Amino acid sequence: MTDRQKRRRLALALRAVGLALIAFSMSGAALDSGLEPSLAAPLAALAHVLVADVSSAVQAAHPAPAPATPSPTPGPQLSRGGPITFSLSGALSLGQRLQNSSHGDGSSDRISTSTSTATDTAGLLANIQRRTATTTLQLALPLGLALHNASFGDLTVGYYTPKYGLEYGPQPLSFLGGVPLGQTLRSFAAVTPLHNGDLTFYSGPAFGSNLQMLDVMGLRGRIMAGGTLFEFGADRGRSNQGFNVDALLVGAARTSGILNEALEASAERIRPGDGTSQRAFAYQYRADYGSGALYGSFTSRHIGNGFLAFGSGALQRDNFVDAAVRYSTGTNSFDVDQSFETSGVSDQEVATRRGALSYTHLFSRSNIETSLGLTDQRRESAQGIDWTGGISGQIGFDFANISALIGAQFQRATLNYGAPQGLITYSASLQRQFGLYSASAVYQNTRQTSDEGGLQALGTFTLARVFGATGVALNMTQAHTLNGADNLVQTAPTITVSRRISPAVSIGVTYGEQRTRDLTNPANNGRNRIFSVQISAPFAIGSGVVQGRSDPRLPATISGSVLNDVDSQNQYGFTSPLSDGMANVVVVLDNNTVQRTDLTGHYQFNFVAPGVHQVRLESSSLPRGVTVDQPYASVTVQGGQSAQIFFRVGTFGAIAGHIYGRDASGQPEPLENVGVKLDGTIYSRTDQLGAYSFGRLSAGKHTISVDETSLPATVTFPKSLENQTIDVKNGEVATLDFTANPLGSIAGFVTYAPELAPGHKGGVFNAYVVAEPGDFAAITNEDGSYLLDNLPAGTYTLDVDPETVPENTGNNRGAQTVTLAGDQNMQGVNFVIGRKLKQVIFSLKSTETVAAASMTLTESALPPNGATQAVVDAGGPAESVTTQALGKTVRFRYDGTRKRWVATIIVPPVVKAGKTTIVATIRAANGKSETNAYADLTIDPAIPLVSFKITPARAHVGQYVTVRARFLANVQPGDTIRWPNGQITKLSHPVTGRVYVFSVKISEPLMRGLLLTRQGELPITLR
Repeated sequence: MTDRQKRRRLALALRAVGLALIAFSMSGAALDSGLEPSLAAPLAALAHVLVADVSSAVQAAHPAPAPATPSPTPGPQLSRGGPITFSLSGALSLGQRLQNSSHGDGSSDRISTSTSTATDTAGLLANIQRRTATTTLQLALPLGLALHNASFGDLTVGYYTPKYGLEYGPQPLSFLGGVPLGQTLRSFAAVTPLHNGDLTFYSGPAFGSNLQMLDVMGLRGRIMAGGTLFEFGADRGRSNQGFNVDALLVGAARTSGILNEALEASAERIRPGDGTSQRAFAYQYRADYGSGALYGSFTSRHIGNGFLAFGSGALQRDNFVDAAVRYSTGTNSFDVDQSFETSGVSDQEVATRRGALSYTHLFSRSNIETSLGLTDQRRESAQGIDWTGGISGQIGFDFANISALIGAQFQRATLNYGAPQGLITYSASLQRQFGLYSASAVYQNTRQTSDEGGLQALGTFTLARVFGATGVALNMTQAHTLNGADNLVQTAPTITVSRRISPAVSIGVTYGEQRTRDLTNPANNGRNRIFSVQISAPFAIGSGVVQGRSDPRLPATISGSVLNDVDSQNQYGFTSPLSDGMANVVVVLDNNTVQRTDLTGHYQFNFVAPGVHQVRLESSSLPRGVTVDQPYASVTVQGGQSAQIFFRVGTFGAIAGHIYGRDASGQPEPLENVGVKLDGTIYSRTDQLGAYSFGRLSAGKHTISVDETSLPATVTFPKSLENQTIDVKNGEVATLDFTANPLGSIAGFVTYAPELAPGHKGGVFNAYVVAEPGDFAAITNEDGSYLLDNLPAGTYTLDVDPETVPENTGNNRGAQTVTLAGDQNMQGVNFVIGRKLKQVIFSLKSTETVAAASMTLTESALPPNGATQAVVDAGGPAESVTTQALGKTVRFRYDGTRKRWVATIIVPPVVKAGKTTIVATIRAANGKSETNAYADLTIDPAIPLVSFKITPARAHVGQYVTVRARFLANVQPGDTIRWPNGQITKLSHPVTGRVYVFSVKISEPLMRGLLLTRQGELPITLR
């Protein structure tokens, strides 16, 4: 067999395979065999191509003619593969601390010691995700690194397709988190979608009572219905020792205007294995309310005795009720928090009542802020009654460039097992800026009034200077402790040099000496030399704070904590009576939804729409003298996902502000994703509200600069405003806003004069409109419209390029001079192309020269009942200017300030839609000659008579909103709007032009009102 015959047989065999594939795909066998439907079309296309290629090979091997087979159009194909994304968040700390010390007991013998300690720690959360056209693969691994060892947390893996999901990792047994059901240690889980929700089946180990290991099987589901998120679940745990537990879970969460509610309940049946059985029940209800100056929250929780928390064991009975209200009236703020809790059973029962009241007043004229706080706690048990109460006050003020804060706290406790105890604390701090230097002094004195008595005093003085990214600080600290056993004085002078290497890495070196003198125990006397190097890198790469599978049919969750920041270098500080969590702090979501932190500092928004959100702390709810490390935090969450945002509060300084542009009406509007730099090194970007912030800053001067390359093309900053210096003080948030100058625009029409018809009529297409000075030009559209945008403020001369209009025609009005403000979008700068004219026209009856005239309209497009101002440049002295506009004669009046003739043209309520030409007749001063000026006006009924911008945008019924309205009707100050609920809005002075700002209460989803003007009654709709 020849090679030619072999190639022919191979080609015929391949062609037969291709025909079989075609028949297979056409008959639906591909679908019946279980293949994806989307693979049938590509399979058929591949078979046809194979047949065509084989046919070509056969013809090449056998020159005999063969019928041509048409190639079908390939069907759509799925995109294969997908990118792998990586995110890493956590904190890194590398350091070395050396101490050499010596001490003596008063004799000639001295004992010397030398110690050396080193630290090297990191806590990380790594997330890896790969998304393809139809699948998602997620891996999350917590890491803990120390100097000599490393530890790994529980690995979480998730694989999701449109029809199912597979997971491995700890499984929470509830979504809302109100009932302490707990979670498994690690589980395999399968997820299947439901209508507007999903259902999860899981199985894995969890700790039960007395650390017994339980094998847990369960399901967890969630569904959105009627604007409410419902959850349900069932769990069964079994152990080898016969301990069994069955649990049922139900819950619901919803938001209704400014009210957020969440209810969760669980019932358990527990069989310890000794033949007995018990039931336990738990529930929690929480409601949060926020509107204007009023914020409130209410929590009610019950946990039955023996209720099993998977992973923690059996819980004691607990009943808890808490209510908190905050009311702010500008310079005054009131906070009230009251809670009642009963825990334990029988003789172990403990009843606790806690109460707190605070009042803050700001004397705005003198810039003095005062605060007063009262606390009360009563604890009753079988052993007796304990009571603890206290009163605290603070006053803060500024004088002679010095910021001062003075406070006092008195606390008394009566104990059932001893004598009463008392504690008195006085504190004061001063801070001042001297050019590039900053100085601060802090003193705190705490005296115990019990039988043993005692005194603790701490004083610190700091002098610092910042050189760009480098800071130098001299610090002197003295602590005195006096009690029945010690009379100890410790003095520690140190110098610290720090430098921020990058936005993620900083390095600091501290050197000093600690002197210890104990008058009661001289053996404790000695010196310690302090030398430390710290490299710290708090960082977040990617979006590691967001977790969970995305489901657009479900709401998202944003939670976190507000924590007290502990200064690790303040080794002489007193232990705070508070936990790490800060309670009763107002947390605001998107400037609309409000929650308060609980006693542990935790907050949670259960009903969050997918998208980008901003979370911030209400600064007035924080104690004076402290700030938050990130005044604003932005996060992007999808439906079904959860995000965690943590805030730390301390005595450091912060900078917060906004970057604004200006909208068409001249009002500020936020600019998103604009780059901002701190001291030329730390980089941040604005969020959707235009906000940026920098926290944990040292006192002194800092420079904020705007990255010009990140600004939108429609705005610009003067060079003098791109970099600004601001003074930062400890315990305060310095505010610095930037407002960009928008780049304006000039728009209008280039049209043919009526005398050029019928050869040329309507708009001039492809004509060039040139603005000088600068290289600005625009090309007209088919209707003759043009737009010169992104123009800086200035005076421009506009003209039509004569080379771009038909031969023997030209701009018979001549060039126009336009002065453009930075926030102005000017319309109605129109040009009329007529027969080419000389610059001067001589009248046969007079030697008087008549120059070219022009007319502009402030609005070139209007609806019925709309109004526009016509401005005529007569080109010289004129006796009168009149026009026949829309069937009505209108006389112009002369404006001596503008040196122009002006008139208001009103569109009748019934008029034909389309474009019309307004012709103004200018009569010369001698009354013997006339000339005309033209302007085009488009009548469009689809244009709204009033355009509204409402803040907040998603207002609910019963909420007051701020409205910015731009009217196209001829409104004047004093005109009114009547709303359906009886409200009357009176228009005061306009912001600019016909733009007015007012407030109104939303009474129905679509508010229809009646605008009362000199034109009459005009219906409008607030939407």
